[in-house]
Amino acid sequence: MKSLSKLLFKIILGLFILLTIPNYYSVIYKFNKGHKFEGEQFYNPYANINGTWIKANLHAHARAYAGASKGENTAKEMLHKYDSLKYYLACISNYNFVQDSIPGHNYLPVYEHGFNWLWVHQNVINETQARPFDFPFLQLRSNKQFMINRLKSKDNLISLNHPNHKRAYKNSDLKYLNNYDLIEGISEFAKSIKQWDSVLSHGHAVWIVGNDDSHDLSDYHVGICWNMIHVDTINNESILQSLQKGASYATKGWLGQEMNRVKAVKVEDGFFKLKLRNKADSITLISDNGVIVAMASKVDTLSYKIKTENTYLRTEIFETEPWNGYTKMYLNPVIRTNSEKLIQHNNTNEISYFLSGLYWSVLFLLHAVIILLIFKW
Repeated sequence: MKSLSKLLFKIILGLFILLTIPNYYSVIYKFNKGHKFEGEQFYNPYANINGTWIKANLHAHARAYAGASKGENTAKEMLHKYDSLKYYLACISNYNFVQDSIPGHNYLPVYEHGFNWLWVHQNVINETQARPFDFPFLQLRSNKQFMINRLKSKDNLISLNHPNHKRAYKNSDLKYLNNYDLIEGISEFAKSIKQWDSVLSHGHAVWIVGNDDSHDLSDYHVGICWNMIHVDTINNESILQSLQKGASYATKGWLGQEMNRVKAVKVEDGFFKLKLRNKADSITLISDNGVIVAMASKVDTLSYKIKTENTYLRTEIFETEPWNGYTKMYLNPVIRTNSEKLIQHNNTNEISYFLSGLYWSVLFLLHAVIILLIFKW
């Protein structure tokens, strides 16, 4: 029995070495402390919304890897379900695998990156070739930034999936991480609105998306979270541009049923102004650190005098009907700038070669000690 326990312990140590070998490929960054948005003007992602709104889901799973991915249905079955709910676009984002297009369905290539026990996953949008390399066991903040940088290209969009699920991305990470575009604020698996407010409060212009992250076709998994995306022309290029500049909003509801719609968002004469298609049960205006600054009930408009301390303002709209439970819309924020233009937050975290060398050395010494234990014990 003692020899069996010793063998099992050695196997565990060996697995630790195997699963942390990829970490030699990473570097350590010197992170810049985030700072609040600033400026006398505001960037408004809804400044021009006179075109068309389309409904989209960017994160769902079909059967793959002989069922190991927990997808219960084929891609064609999944897309047919979303078509029945009047979605313009439904993306199959299987793990580290880009689904081919299926005739008769609108298509945008997407895959979910991530092969690790901490559920640190990213949606890679508009990418035709999956890059499955990951850090399976150890995920420091620098490892997360390294992976974002590795996945990011000028043609794709990166979304952090379900950040609050098993605390994959902690607030202490989100204050510093950059070079990504979107954050999955609502999904079947996690509500990550507080994490989004942390991102915004530290000056990162990152937009919300809401996705089912469905693994089957049940009504409780499909059509519960979706995106309304404004486009001037209905094509993939316009969809990507709108997502990148925040001309979209996320909705939590039932079977993809819209109960209201944004008509106008304006910042003028020192006021934030919102106009909806219909009266909402409630409208909540939220600013820095998730603090509520205004509320209104049974109205279709909201006007708020902007204060100096408001570096961003975002809106949540709540609707309820006996036949439909409730619907909640999460709008992207207007943010302070110096020119009314969006400042893209690319990778500004510099590599620390000293800390990287120290990191590799510590990892090497740890592996050496473990190898000695395996062969000497």
